[in-house]
Amino acid sequence: MAVLPGSLLSDFRIVVADTPVQFHEWMEDGWALVVALKAMSPTCSTEVAALTQLVAPLAACNTKVLGVAADSPEIIHAWLDDLRDVLDCVPGFEVVADTAMSASTVLGFVDETVGNGLHRTALVVSPEKKVVATVTYPVTNGRNFAELLRVLQAAQLTAAKRVATSAGWRAGDPVMLPPSLSQADAERLYPAGVTVLRPYLRTVAQPLP
Repeated sequence: MAVLPGSLLSDFRIVVADTPVQFHEWMEDGWALVVALKAMSPTCSTEVAALTQLVAPLAACNTKVLGVAADSPEIIHAWLDDLRDVLDCVPGFEVVADTAMSASTVLGFVDETVGNGLHRTALVVSPEKKVVATVTYPVTNGRNFAELLRVLQAAQLTAAKRVATSAGWRAGDPVMLPPSLSQADAERLYPAGVTVLRPYLRTVAQPLP
């Protein structure tokens, strides 16, 4: 069953570096990007390479990356060796084996139409262990993780400040004010200026963290 934004994510056990750990404990007090992967998949191979390039920007957002694959540890290890040899890629994040698909079930990754298969889903999880965003792609198409980084940055901003972001918003762009915020309060909170296009369309410069 799919996990929807706003859902509280139940805890589950993973094995990281041969050590069992609860997912909530692994997250600590930060955010997480959790990605369903398939070992020896051509598309997932390129995704691991793309994600590795984003580990540093994600870490700057206090976000850990976790790959979850319904494959054995041996197959995952052989696959990652292949990626090192063929794509010159050493993953900068954990890829854990979930052969029983217990973690994948909690995460809403399981594709019940195929045996031992996962939907190509990625979740953004907040420090409160709530699902903030989810995306699912067809099995034949690679996911855009730069877009997920953008969504994560937007979600972190709107979780901290009483603002909303526009279509295609990027860090540093103006932000929008919710209609529930009165104009008087808006002017008090943002003395540098509030641009009013309509009472429900108001923008301000992106507030500092």
